[in-house]
Amino acid sequence: MRRRFALAAAAAAVAAVPVLLGACGDGEGVQSFSSGLPPEARGMSFVAGGRCSVDSISATRAEDVWRAGRDKPLRFSGWAIETSTMSTSDWLVVELAAPNDARRFFAGTTTRGERGDLMAALGAGPGLSKAAFELIAAPGDLPAGRYTVRLLFGSAAGGISCTTPVPLELH
Repeated sequence: MRRRFALAAAAAAVAAVPVLLGACGDGEGVQSFSSGLPPEARGMSFVAGGRCSVDSISATRAEDVWRAGRDKPLRFSGWAIETSTMSTSDWLVVELAAPNDARRFFAGTTTRGERGDLMAALGAGPGLSKAAFELIAAPGDLPAGRYTVRLLFGSAAGGISCTTPVPLELH
């Protein structure tokens, strides 16, 4: 059942890409990964929690690892919500962490939207209308390697960090 929901969510996420990115034109809205937190997340403390998913990176799905090149921007699609309050923020940060958190890189987005499949699976809540996200980010100076993917966002309970189960391998 869980796998079926994940596959349905991934399909819905890929279908939602044009809707969420409707305002992004050629190169417009492309962020860059950097070692500093985006302004909206600075000064916040993040605690592990909530539920999240990266459903696709550059319109591909992965079972055990995401694989991508550093030669073009990465397109992250997914969702994130704090489950006890069913809330989220108007922004979300994708954090890529090198092994043992030796180095961390961040890119943020305010492209948030609604996903009907989440409402059906999780029920009603104030954050579900903006739980989905899209982020297009250039790898910039990210070194090749394997990264843990975390999603950072705000909620009524404070800053939330949600680690996704699939790592990203950049080559």
